[in-house]
Amino acid sequence: MTNFRMPQVRTETEFFAFTGGLDTQSPALRMPPGVAISALNYEPNQNGGYSRMKGYERFDGRPSPSGAPSVATGAVTAAQEAQSLVDQADIRRALIAAVPGSGPVRGVVLYAGKVYAFRDNVGATAGVMYVSSTSGWQAVALGEEVVFTNANTNVTDGDVLTQGGVTATVQRVVVETGSLQSGVNTGRLILTGRTGGNLASGAATSTGSGSLTLSGVQTAITLPPGGKYQFDQYNFFGGVATRRLYGVNGVGRAFEFDGTVFVPLRTGAAVDTPAFIKANRKYLYLAIGSSLINGSVGNPYRFVSGEGAVENGMGDTITGLCGLTGDSLGVKCRNSSYLLSGSSQTDWVINTIRDDVGCVPYTLQTMSDTYMLDDRGVTSIQAVQNFGNFEDATLSRKIQPLINRIRNKVSGSYVSRSRGLYVLVTNDGGILWMAMLNKQLVGFLDGQLGFNPNCAWSGEDTDGAEQTFLGGDNGFVYEMDKGSTFDGAAIPSYIKIYYYSSKSPRIRKRYRKMVVEMSAVLYSQIQFRADLTYGDPDVQQTQARSFETGGSGGSWDDANWDEFFWDSQDVIVPEVPLEGTGLNIALQFQSNTKLDFGHTLQGAIIHYTMRRQQR
Repeated sequence: MTNFRMPQVRTETEFFAFTGGLDTQSPALRMPPGVAISALNYEPNQNGGYSRMKGYERFDGRPSPSGAPSVATGAVTAAQEAQSLVDQADIRRALIAAVPGSGPVRGVVLYAGKVYAFRDNVGATAGVMYVSSTSGWQAVALGEEVVFTNANTNVTDGDVLTQGGVTATVQRVVVETGSLQSGVNTGRLILTGRTGGNLASGAATSTGSGSLTLSGVQTAITLPPGGKYQFDQYNFFGGVATRRLYGVNGVGRAFEFDGTVFVPLRTGAAVDTPAFIKANRKYLYLAIGSSLINGSVGNPYRFVSGEGAVENGMGDTITGLCGLTGDSLGVKCRNSSYLLSGSSQTDWVINTIRDDVGCVPYTLQTMSDTYMLDDRGVTSIQAVQNFGNFEDATLSRKIQPLINRIRNKVSGSYVSRSRGLYVLVTNDGGILWMAMLNKQLVGFLDGQLGFNPNCAWSGEDTDGAEQTFLGGDNGFVYEMDKGSTFDGAAIPSYIKIYYYSSKSPRIRKRYRKMVVEMSAVLYSQIQFRADLTYGDPDVQQTQARSFETGGSGGSWDDANWDEFFWDSQDVIVPEVPLEGTGLNIALQFQSNTKLDFGHTLQGAIIHYTMRRQQR
């Protein structure tokens, strides 16, 4: 009798990294390994993998919800520790209020260690500026202004102005034409603390032999309702403490603010309502419609042609201003792009970067390069210069259908330089991340927030740490990248890695096991399942799985999209049993709990056995 030995079938293993971001355009067999075909609230990580987005929380200056300490005591599990942190955050969160007023938050900015927000009053008849504090939002008093002529050199900031029985403190002397030295000048005084009635036309004096002529009654400094605020910070005056905030809103005058004194600026334009702003090379640049206006050199208060002030018509609506290499100014219009170069008005040249590539408003941002959204998609100044309005210049061509859906909804943008992220937010709560590394595209992913952003700001605090704030249409200011929740709600997240065929798209594989490489913070819950052969309903699909771990160990069990847990910041490699035979496999991960403090999915090792060719 002959003994027959069954041939041994070797189990193959193959690793592929999760990278490349979202791709909805490439043909099926040309999809690179590790790309995502659908996702929700995962960011592309510039160091590899896909990271569940960080949380956000409401902000008004009171103690941060995510900064609350745990009250769990004794020997507790990671889940219990996470639950305690979430519970304590909820207590603090309940104390934090919206910006007072009505309508959306129209601007938010961090300046000199304090957060400022702008919102219309209850009747929507005026805008109001607020500052954060340990007791919540506080309205900022803007003071009053009065026009003067022919002031002498003894009229200075801090003086007490006197006219008859009326007195007021001079916060700022704004000389707009002429000079104090000549005694022939015009300008405005920014006042506070007025007593004794109203000022009037006529002579006045100030502390220390100051003399001047007032042109009429003082007026309250107010902000108009509406608009959207844009900001820049710059030091025109060279002092240690003279770096000031400059802002515009598109419906009123530009302004300067130093933390105490609010100074409206006057360009002299017939309609003085700049919408975009940039301080560069000692000039303050403002955009009003299609006009680019800059002030006098070294002085944001003056717009005098003999001192370098110029108005240039761009022939297209300006939608953003930015500084570029060589101290040039980038002028982005809705359908064209320009470069202002030169050292002063005597040698300034406006060159066309492209006359057919533009910028959607509020999408212009700079980190390693300068990025913006055009009708063709997300592009960069460098790409525009190199390629122009061609598909090769568009970084987002693999997600063009998504770009087409959000292009007219974008309400703001920001960057995270530490994570290499350029981020767009939309007025219906959408968020789109683009990750870059050494000016090379890592990928795009998108998500959905739990509120509708109306404005965005990102920058550094006084210690150099990055901070990002979004203003919602519900009146709340939210700090991004804080906590484990969407302001107390679970962060729904999902990602599907495209079907992987192990370089053999027509060979059936018996799938045995997946080993996923990942990292986590404190505690996470994730659900997993796999689809075979493009999800063919005639192919038996794998079971959903769940995983639990209390540190370094754990095992997978069958479940109905249950949860698995771990509590390590190191790379971990859970092993997941698989079953089923198919041509390819797609991996799906999901999380939806307030207790997930963040995780990154880095890649997977697939164990499989080759079977026959598909007939």
